[in-house]
Amino acid sequence: MLVAALFGVTCGTAWAAELSAQSAFQGLRPSVVEIRVEVKGNRGTSTGASGFVAFRPDLVVTNYHAVTDVLYEPEQHRVSVLTAGSEQIGARILALDVINDLALLQLDKPLGAPLLPLRSTRPARGELGFSMGKPGGYEVGIVTGNFNGVMNDDPKTLLVFSGAINRGMSGGPMLDAQGRVVGINVATSTRHQLVGLAVPAEALLKLYKGIDGGQPPDQQQLLKQVVSQAVLFGQHQIRAMEGSATPARTLGPFTVRGDLNKDNPCRTEHSADASRPYVELEQTCIAGAGISLMPGRSAGRIHSESVWLSSSSLSPWQLSNFLERRLNSTRELPEAQRGTPTWQCRQQSMQTLEALPLLVHACRRPVKHLPGLHDYRLRYVPQVQGPDALLVSLDLTGMDDKTAQAALLLSMKTSRWQPTTKAAP
Repeated sequence: MLVAALFGVTCGTAWAAELSAQSAFQGLRPSVVEIRVEVKGNRGTSTGASGFVAFRPDLVVTNYHAVTDVLYEPEQHRVSVLTAGSEQIGARILALDVINDLALLQLDKPLGAPLLPLRSTRPARGELGFSMGKPGGYEVGIVTGNFNGVMNDDPKTLLVFSGAINRGMSGGPMLDAQGRVVGINVATSTRHQLVGLAVPAEALLKLYKGIDGGQPPDQQQLLKQVVSQAVLFGQHQIRAMEGSATPARTLGPFTVRGDLNKDNPCRTEHSADASRPYVELEQTCIAGAGISLMPGRSAGRIHSESVWLSSSSLSPWQLSNFLERRLNSTRELPEAQRGTPTWQCRQQSMQTLEALPLLVHACRRPVKHLPGLHDYRLRYVPQVQGPDALLVSLDLTGMDDKTAQAALLLSMKTSRWQPTTKAAP
C-alpha cells in the first residue's frame, strides 16, 4: 500500500506492482540527495557522493568513505546534502560502520521527502533492480540491472549487481522493483564491465539500531568508534589465520606459515640462475582485503613473504652476509606520507616452542588520528648453520599491538628446521 500511495501503481499482481525505471525515478528522486564535503572558507568540494533519506526525516544514509575528510579534518571540512530542490542542508556524522563502509548523517533540519523503506530479504539471482545516485558531474540518475547473488569477503558481504554504478553514485540506494532499498552502492569492478557492488540493507539496519538517539557524537567519540571497529576486524583476521586449511607449508628444510585464511592460498615462485651461487624459493601469502580507514590507509591487511635461500658454494659467513643484506633491503621502509608519523624499530632474539632461535626485527608506526592503531613491519630469520637460510616478513596495517603480536606468534608457531647438508636441486 505504501508503494501504491507513493507511485500511483496498483497491486493486483506482483508484476503490476513493479516499477519502470521512469516511474521509479520520478517517485524516488526527492529522497535521493547529493553528499557534499566542502573545504571551509573556500567552499570548494573535496568529495562528492550520493545518499538517501531513511528511518527519520532528518537522517541520510551514505558511505563511510564519502565523509572521511570531515571526520579526520573537521576544522578544514564540512558536510552537507544538496536536495532534489537544490536546497543545501548542513549535516553531522551520527554513526559509522567502517567494516561495511556506511555512515548515518543527521541533518540540521528534516528533509521533506518520503523515507525509503528497507527490504528485509536479499534479492534473488536474476531479480530486476535499480541503482540511483549522482555519477560524476552529471545529474542524479537511475540505472537498471539485475541482482546476481553475493560476494562473500568475510566478515563483509556485498550484493552483486549488473548495472553501471559509477564514481559519485557511492552511498546511493540500490532498490528492488517495488522501490524498497536492498543495498547501498559502494563500489564498481575495475576489471569487469557492468559489475556493481552494494552493502546489504541488513547492515544498515544494524547500524541504525545501534544509535542511542542522543546528540551526534563529537570527533573523538567517532574516532573511538573507528578504532574499536578496526580492532574487531583485526581480531577476525587472526581467527581466519587460526582456521586456515593449510596453516603450514615447506620451503626446503624449513616449515613456515602457510595460508593466512581458507580462501587465499599462498603463491610460490622458484628462482634459479646458473650465474648465481644460490637457489631461491619465495612464498607470498595474503589475508584478503582489509578495510579502508582513509585514502591510502587500510586496517586489517596482512601480507606475508617467506624466502628460502640455498647454496652449496657459499660459506656460512657468506650466506649469513647475503641474508643480512636481503634483510636490510626489507628494512628500507617507504617514505611516510606527509604528516605521517615515522617508523620505530627494534631488534631482539627469540625462539619458537621447538627451540628454533630467531632474530626478530620489528617496526611499527602509529596511524594518524587513530590512537592505538599501528602499521607493522615484522621480519625474522632462523639462526641456523648450514647451506640453507630463511627470511620471513609480515606486514600488517591498522592493527593494535595485541593483534599484531598474535599474528607474529601464529607465524612463528609453525617455524621448523630439519638440517640438511645438500643444496637445493
